[in-house]
Amino acid sequence: MAQKDRPLVILVPEIPHRLEGWPVDSQTDLFRRITEWLGVEWATQKTSFPAVESLVAEFQQYVNQFGSGYVAFRWDRERKGVVQRLCSGSKMTFGIELYRKVFLLPCATPQSAAQAAQMAKAAVEAVIAYRKRTSREMPEWAANFVFSEESTLREKVGELRGQVAELEGTIDTYISFKGALCYQSDPLVGVVREILDHFFNIQLTVDDKCIEDATLQDDDGTIQAVVEVKGVKNNFIRKNVNQVDSHRERLELPATIPGVLVMNTFRGVDSLQEKDQAPHPDIVKKAVTDRVLLIRTLDLLRYADAVEGGTLTKEEFRTTFLNESGWLKVEDGKAEVVKE
Repeated sequence: MAQKDRPLVILVPEIPHRLEGWPVDSQTDLFRRITEWLGVEWATQKTSFPAVESLVAEFQQYVNQFGSGYVAFRWDRERKGVVQRLCSGSKMTFGIELYRKVFLLPCATPQSAAQAAQMAKAAVEAVIAYRKRTSREMPEWAANFVFSEESTLREKVGELRGQVAELEGTIDTYISFKGALCYQSDPLVGVVREILDHFFNIQLTVDDKCIEDATLQDDDGTIQAVVEVKGVKNNFIRKNVNQVDSHRERLELPATIPGVLVMNTFRGVDSLQEKDQAPHPDIVKKAVTDRVLLIRTLDLLRYADAVEGGTLTKEEFRTTFLNESGWLKVEDGKAEVVKE
C-alpha cells in the first residue's frame, strides 16, 4: 500500500469477474483487494472502450498512448469527497484517484515486458506531474507570514495547552489514588499515606522493619494511634484485628491507644460491585471490643471524595480516626461508624 506520501499506481487492463464460469475471489489480487477495501465498485466491459478521454491535462499523453477502457468504476456518494475522476468516456469512469494517493488508470493489455515498462513509466510520470501541480504542501518559509488574529489565537492555544497539561497532571494524581483499590504491601502503604496526607492532613510514620505497620504521632513524637495497612484477597478476619492489638503490644502501648486497620479487601476482583462487601458483623463487634477502627480502602476513597464535595470534612475524619472503633462505612457522601 501507499506509505507516508508515496502514491500507489495500479494499471487496470481487462480484468475478468469470472474464470471458467466461477467467480474470482475478491482477495485474489491487489486490485480486487484495494477496490473492495476502499468501497469502489467496478465492472469489466465486453469490449474495450476506444474513446477514453483524460479529464486532467497531466494524463492526456498517457491516455492517448495506452488508455484503453476495459474497467469502469462506480462509488457511492459517501466517497464523493475522496474520489477524483481522471479518465472517462460515454458517461463512464475509467480512471480515478482515491485519497490523493491511490491511482487506478486504464491500460491496454501489454504485449511484452518492454511495453509494460513503457506503460508504467508514462503512468508514473503523469502521476508525479499531477501531484506536483495539485500539491497542498507548503514550504517552511510560508510560516513566516503570520496573521494578527492567528498570532493571538496561537497565544491562546499555548495558554490552553498549559492549562490542559496542569489538568492532566491533576487527573493523573486522582488515578494514582485509585491504586488503593488494587495494591498490596509497599505500594498500598505508599498510596494510603498519600491519600491521608492529601485529603485529611494526616501524616503516618511507617515502621522501617515492617512496612505495613505505621503510627500517627503528634509534634512531640507521642503516638496517638497505631495503624495497619494491608491488601488481602478476602474480607476482614479476626487475625487482622488481632494484628493491630499485637502492634500495640510491641510498642508497649496501652489498649486505650486507638488502633486503625486500613485494608484493601477483596483485592483482585473484577468489579467495584464485587469489592463493595461489608465486614462480617462478628468482626465488627470484635473491632469494637479491641478498640480498632476498620477502614476499607473503598470507604477511604469515598470519604476523600466527600471531603472534596463538601458533604464531609477532614476534621470529622480525624476525630473518627482517633476516637471511634467499629467499621467506618461511607456511602452517598455520608459516613457512619457501624458497631455491629
